[in-house]
Amino acid sequence: MKRQLIAIVAALTALAALAAIGCAPAVPGEVTGPEMQAAAAAAAPAASGSLRLTVRLAPGGAEVLDRAVSPDPVQRRDPYRNEATFYRVYAADGRVLAERGFKLEAERRVEIPNADGSLGGERVQEDAPIVTLQIPRFAEAAVVRLYRKGAPEPELLGEVRP
Repeated sequence: MKRQLIAIVAALTALAALAAIGCAPAVPGEVTGPEMQAAAAAAAPAASGSLRLTVRLAPGGAEVLDRAVSPDPVQRRDPYRNEATFYRVYAADGRVLAERGFKLEAERRVEIPNADGSLGGERVQEDAPIVTLQIPRFAEAAVVRLYRKGAPEPELLGEVRP
């Protein structure tokens, strides 16, 4: 009885360890482990490095001020995922290739001398804020659209060609 209990505990421990690393037995027909990773990699296009775009969001439309290509990939973690602004990289057929947040600073704090000579601070709204985006480089990328989250639909801030 004691040996059977030890064997059962050992088997459950082994199954728990396999489940933790993604190798647990699956439901018949379910894709898991390396097969699942291969399927996900095939579905997502491969990026060849990254592209840094400096974009001015002018009232007349967005314009690219600077482009810089890098062999380094975009970091996996999206530090701006909770921001109200984000971009999407689209293929020519309308597929979304990537979506990430970015920080849009539409106002700046400036210091202005007061009448008595001391400095006072004010917030000044920018007419054409400038943002820098680090986007994955996709061969099939056709357009990058910048959005602000809104209800019921996101507001399009501008679009540029990568």
